Amino acid sequence: MADLALAKTMTEELKSLFLNHKTDSIELLYTTYRAGSAGQNIVKPYLGLSYLLQTRAPGHQDTRTPVENVDYIYEPDFNTVFLSLVSGYLEGKIYMTLLESLTSESSARMLAMKQATDNAEDVLDNLKLLRNKTRQATITRELSEIVSGASVLI
Repeated sequence: MADLALAKTMTEELKSLFLNHKTDSIELLYTTYRAGSAGQNIVKPYLGLSYLLQTRAPGHQDTRTPVENVDYIYEPDFNTVFLSLVSGYLEGKIYMTLLESLTSESSARMLAMKQATDNAEDVLDNLKLLRNKTRQATITRELSEIVSGASVLI
């Protein structure tokens, strides 16, 4: 079951591990939703600063235009606003991951039940055919016995 309280609890635990330097990065392994088929397991980065360690390829030019330093006024203050936004983003990301995994599981269950129903219908059709053939053979045998018994009387 995916709910927002679970997402908040998970987010707090993961942030605590990361901020207390018990881990360098956190990655999420979950099943994505794919309509009409089974989901696919993927790994996505959740927390980490690995992008800072990546170097640019030799000869690569930065095409971004420099931005002038603009002084913004934050209420109550920058750290409070930033931490609130990051916490909300991380909670949303965990919640979305939980929902997507739950949706993928439900889709896989529905697909499995449809396949089981189709297989059961095939088995039922084969059993009906077998029953009809057996009944027809019994009727044919009984008619043969009646005809042979009538021919003895004549």
